[in-house]
Amino acid sequence: MPGGAKILLIDDLPDTLSLLSRMIRRHLPTVEILTARSGAEGISVAELQLPDLILLDAKMPQMDGFETCRRLKQNARTAIIPVLMVSGVMTESRDRVAGMEVGAEGYLCKPFEPEELVAQLRALLRVKAAEDELRKREQRLELQLESRTRTLQESEMRFRILFENSPDAVFVEAEDGTVLDVNQAACALHGLSRDELVGRAAFDLVPPDEQAAVRARFRAWFDGSLRQQESFSRHADGREIPVDIRCSRIRCAGQAAVLLHVRDISARRAAEQALRDSEARFRGMLE
Repeated sequence: MPGGAKILLIDDLPDTLSLLSRMIRRHLPTVEILTARSGAEGISVAELQLPDLILLDAKMPQMDGFETCRRLKQNARTAIIPVLMVSGVMTESRDRVAGMEVGAEGYLCKPFEPEELVAQLRALLRVKAAEDELRKREQRLELQLESRTRTLQESEMRFRILFENSPDAVFVEAEDGTVLDVNQAACALHGLSRDELVGRAAFDLVPPDEQAAVRARFRAWFDGSLRQQESFSRHADGREIPVDIRCSRIRCAGQAAVLLHVRDISARRAAEQALRDSEARFRGMLE
């Protein structure tokens, strides 16, 4: 800009519109000129054409430039269009102040040199172009944020589905050992409800003689030196259940946490014991 820009001239005098049009085209030949002969017509043209700049006469019959500018700035479609008010009659400082108070970006008093008018037009067009680019950038950022938010929500939903439907007991635990979240398989493993598990110390969920060892090596889950181990979980009825534990480090609600997949290996242990018993009987038969 100004190449390809549109400027709307609003003035009730045809001769003034013609003079301003020639003056602007002489210095800005690529600019498209739109005209309106009243405030009401100017507002309609501005809403329809969305010009890049409005050159507005301050003194007009029926609706003067001040009221026209006020309405333009109150209209969501035209509020961002810069307005340069001009007048050869209303040139007092109070008039310029009144123009600024209704939202005009500039106020030019006649008589003025063509170069002064063109300089102000160029400046306002540059401001408009910069603001348009800023708005486009903000819109792109908003779209990117919306897209990333949707992706995150979808990812969280997929994680929740996998979390809840995992055949393994799954625990999310904080650095101090507090249980932050569990799935239904974890509730079944311990014979406790989710409300009974969340907020509880993980060390209370193992047999008493295992608690000291679990506390001692708990930090190893977080520093990555321990990823897998076999241990025992304690059921509410007092049973000690052999389990295989696998760990992943995650963040939960902005804090470091671990995701523990705990698998009941009672059947595997029983099969291993049965195999050992069978091998012992076989050796006994050979002996």
